[in-house]
Amino acid sequence: MERIVFGHEKVKTAGDEVARFGVSRALVVVSPSVVKTPLMEKIRGALGGRCAGVFDRVQPHSPTEVIEKAAAQARAARADILISVGGGSAIDTAKGIAVLLAEGGPLPRFGVRFTPPDRKEVPSLPAPKLPHIAIPTTLSGGEYSYSAGITEGGKKFILADPKIAPRTVILDPEAAQTLPARLLAASGMNALAHCVEAIYSTHTQALTQAYCLAGVSRLSEFLPRAVMDSGDLEAIGAVQIGACLAGMGVYSAWTGIHHAIVHVVGGRFRVPHANIHALVLPYAMRWNLDATVN
Repeated sequence: MERIVFGHEKVKTAGDEVARFGVSRALVVVSPSVVKTPLMEKIRGALGGRCAGVFDRVQPHSPTEVIEKAAAQARAARADILISVGGGSAIDTAKGIAVLLAEGGPLPRFGVRFTPPDRKEVPSLPAPKLPHIAIPTTLSGGEYSYSAGITEGGKKFILADPKIAPRTVILDPEAAQTLPARLLAASGMNALAHCVEAIYSTHTQALTQAYCLAGVSRLSEFLPRAVMDSGDLEAIGAVQIGACLAGMGVYSAWTGIHHAIVHVVGGRFRVPHANIHALVLPYAMRWNLDATVN
């Protein structure tokens, strides 16, 4: 990630952000729940003639068959930049498109391989990737990550390459206003889980803890306000910053049993990612308590 643009009505700068890359044909990858909202109309207006197409068939957990259809649309549109609008699934779908266009398929052959207790093998993805601008509507933090959770046949795998991380993140409180209160609350627990797992990770470091403790503070203070009042842009912006801090922290450390369970359950049963985070977090914290009490 090179740049974060934060503030009210910053989605209107989407066209300018595209121009910064010297490109002009954006494929917008958007969640179905967002495509018919006023937010999407603002983004279309900001892009103007730079919008080469809209892919609005994103599905939870970013299935490979959806990514393949989106990549075909990107080729046909001669897209030279991707813009994701939505939650983690929209962002990860855009990352998957970038990998498929650059490296070819099938995508599972690029999945990260983990061997207990702590051996991780990350396949090389050397080809240049399309630039990616993320406009998140949730607090998932996927916009700050160079990994993507992809599903095929009920199983989830991880793609990882610094070149698939969004180059620019447009963080606009109005974007998160599209999220129903129940989903905003669950998404906030997703961000909190990032903080918690990073703090007690075996690979935690001082910088990780600084980011994540600040993130916990923001989320605990402002998430209840944001959930209670979708018009409270100050609170929504504050939890977006909290999620940003959580993302910065968690990707400087390894995650553990909590994220492992969440990815397995989500991929197999297609349960919303944020909801699983909210359910699993207290049990994962208790499981790790004895090892982290000091």
